Amino acid sequence: MRAMVFVLLATLVFHGLVLFGRLNSRDDAFVADSGFRLWAVMASFSFAVWIALLDGGVKAVRELPTSWRRGRRWWLASLVSYAVLMVAASTMLRGVRQGHVPIDDFPALISLLTAVGAGAGAPWVLSVWLAQEQVRERTDEAGQGTDPDAVADPPDLAAAMADLLAVWRVIERGGLALSLIVSTSAFNTGALRLAVIGAGVTEPADFPPV
Repeated sequence: MRAMVFVLLATLVFHGLVLFGRLNSRDDAFVADSGFRLWAVMASFSFAVWIALLDGGVKAVRELPTSWRRGRRWWLASLVSYAVLMVAASTMLRGVRQGHVPIDDFPALISLLTAVGAGAGAPWVLSVWLAQEQVRERTDEAGQGTDPDAVADPPDLAAAMADLLAVWRVIERGGLALSLIVSTSAFNTGALRLAVIGAGVTEPADFPPV
């Protein structure tokens, strides 16, 4: 059922992107070109993937152990920090040459897609930060009045191993989710570069591979 929802979402986004291109086009041949349609397909697929990752990330945060919970102040500070990082990254990306796309307000569309991708990464980054907090707390507890020669009790050892495995799972899943967001973003940019260069509206030097 969820797969059908994401397929439907990708289809709607694709038609929305094509319609946006037609309504704001300064070059009808470019919008009708297969290169632009290929970019729209890739962007629509990425959009659906990002929404799925956002949904999965929120669920992953909710399923974290109760001992990992933090108050509203921590969440607010972390969300603000993440937002500042994303704004800084977006500002830096705007300075990169990305050729000429003959569609009005196209940078705004790219900014919207970038915001969706950044939003999809938020719960995964925050979950990794929570894991870091948990490791720090465990390290502080272990260093307070502990005899280095003492033998750990089995229950304490089991609890420590469970925490370690939980931290590893969070880092592993977070890394996979973030790498998927970054890779789809790179494919989107590559498809757009091929579209504008293939249609002859931009010179390769004006939209370098980097």
